[in-house]
Amino acid sequence: MACMNTNTKYPNPRRESQIDEFHGIKIHDPYRWMENLNDPELKPWIKSENKLTQSVLDTIPEKNIFKKSLKELKNNPQKEMPYIRGEKEFYFKNNGSQDQFVLYVKEKGKERILLDPNKMSEGGIISIGFISINENGSLLAYGQSSGGSDWTDIYIKDVETGKVNENVLKWVKFSGADWNSSGDGFYYSRYPEPAKDKEFENENHNQKLYFHEINLPQEKDSLIYEDSENPDYSPYTIITKDKKYLILGKWHGTSKNNTIYYRRLGSTEPFIPLSDDWSGSFNYIGNDDNIFYFLTDVNAPKNRLIAMDIHQPEPENWVEIISEKSDVLTHINLINNYFIVQYRKDVSDRLEIYEIDGQYLRSIGLPGKGSINGIRAREKDPFLYYTFSSYLFPDVIYKYDLKTFQQELWFEPEINFTANEFKMEQVFFPSNDGTKIPMYLIYGKKLTQNGQNPTLLYGYGGFQISIMPSFSSEIIAWIKAGGVYAVANIRGGDEYGEKWHSGGMLHKKQNVFDDFISAGEYLINEKFTSKKHLSISGRSNGGLLTSAVVLQRPDLFGAVESSVPVADMLRYHKFTIGWAWMSEYGDPSIVEDFNILYSYSPVHNIKPNINYPPIIITTGDFDDRVVPSHSYKLTATFQHIYKGNNPILIRVDTDAGHGGGKPISKWINERADVLGFLYHHTK
Repeated sequence: MACMNTNTKYPNPRRESQIDEFHGIKIHDPYRWMENLNDPELKPWIKSENKLTQSVLDTIPEKNIFKKSLKELKNNPQKEMPYIRGEKEFYFKNNGSQDQFVLYVKEKGKERILLDPNKMSEGGIISIGFISINENGSLLAYGQSSGGSDWTDIYIKDVETGKVNENVLKWVKFSGADWNSSGDGFYYSRYPEPAKDKEFENENHNQKLYFHEINLPQEKDSLIYEDSENPDYSPYTIITKDKKYLILGKWHGTSKNNTIYYRRLGSTEPFIPLSDDWSGSFNYIGNDDNIFYFLTDVNAPKNRLIAMDIHQPEPENWVEIISEKSDVLTHINLINNYFIVQYRKDVSDRLEIYEIDGQYLRSIGLPGKGSINGIRAREKDPFLYYTFSSYLFPDVIYKYDLKTFQQELWFEPEINFTANEFKMEQVFFPSNDGTKIPMYLIYGKKLTQNGQNPTLLYGYGGFQISIMPSFSSEIIAWIKAGGVYAVANIRGGDEYGEKWHSGGMLHKKQNVFDDFISAGEYLINEKFTSKKHLSISGRSNGGLLTSAVVLQRPDLFGAVESSVPVADMLRYHKFTIGWAWMSEYGDPSIVEDFNILYSYSPVHNIKPNINYPPIIITTGDFDDRVVPSHSYKLTATFQHIYKGNNPILIRVDTDAGHGGGKPISKWINERADVLGFLYHHTK
């Protein structure tokens, strides 16, 4: 086993005397200086840590086995659903060896490359975050990011000539581009330019809505909306399907609730409110002139479809089209005068078709238990595309005809993997308070439940994010190596609607940790594994999860991954978009919230004289969502306090962010390192 003497091997970063007081409690923050990503001592420390981590990983033969397996699984052509504009098809493809997907356009049977980010940088660190094509398919707006940053530059490209417009839009985050009806401009949101060298640290506030004309520089953009009295409110636009109205929406942090306004497209009159009391979520589906259709959770925690007359928008005038059911209504598309409705039951999706008056028509047959990973069509299209996958079923794309109600396979990948050698099952286990928690298990059919199988338990548990069954090269590599992969659908997500989400947030966050600990205990009790063979993995909010549970139950796990974790729960809200998570976690300036946050905050709950299992923490130096300071402080604190021989390592990826847009080669290297580490310590 890869062990080390922590007293002599770990770097020894400086510790400061910084003391903060929260509600009468004095708290030492010795690594506050690591929050300054430009501190001259930080890069040498990162370099030393990476050198140490690599020296330990180099002693682990399993990482090379996983690297080979992941390369083989990724080395196959992949394709995404098309965008249809007249006779043109736009779609992303990857030949299996490319770091980034390439955008193609196909017209009259001829295919050509429209955008290849692999040629824009060394090592594939430039990625395309979104594309938006105007109505006739003549112009493409695309968001380009570097090093995995959330910061996005918007470029405009002529589809026929390939020429890129000289006007580039900067300081864009969490925004797309919504083309106007004439196709010569679009709406988008952006933040003020941050202070120099602070773009990856400073809080992001005062997002404003603009209209950009394609031939004008950014400074000539028209300001459409700002809310100077509420700098944490963020605006977005939707142009209605009939091109008559401009919808203005506002979101606040990660709260599901939003507000909705409208005005005539092209008008400069004030926006008219449809719902401005933050009473629930309103997702625009489509409209028939002044009748707007919204998917909403108002008086329906599992969602319903309503029709709203914009001239009489009061709730008492709403008409319910599809009522709330026992299953969660997750998405609706209005296509060819049908509502295409997506439901979720016990962490599995189904698709149904409803008439425009809300009458059920028929179901769309899916290959089995799994998830719909997107539906793509425009309102007047006679067909739609959708992607389906499951843990043992690679992503396939179907084309469904809404006239004949027949579907055809549009794309199916060829992967070096035999699904019938493996098994996927769903189990339900009780958490601490008796709540039944679902969990998927994926493993080989010949596996014996003898308590000795290397098992990797994954979870997230927050922000209404449902962890649905989907195909993953990482999972397949693990089970091909003889392991069990388990995915616990713990509270905090949206698997069963808002009650499931709220049961794992704010003052109920401990439920999330209890659910995950109970999942581990179930796997042990059912003899899939045992404590020394059980590892856990999570990223972002899931990195918080794995960090918190290993501190609460260090005896339960044989190895731990905490990837891009939120680790300092007393200061998480002070960086980039962290303030937006207070509706999920709470506000440390409020004593009741502080008491909860402090009780599980990873950097504040590492104890001496505890034999923690091997831990690997991963982050990216360009992560401007969960800033890497979280990982740095967590690592330094662990290494200072822990005196045992199990390795506590950090792996800092350079030119990488929170995970989005990461080159496939970088992803393979990272996951091979992590899987090798976890497998080695639990085999």
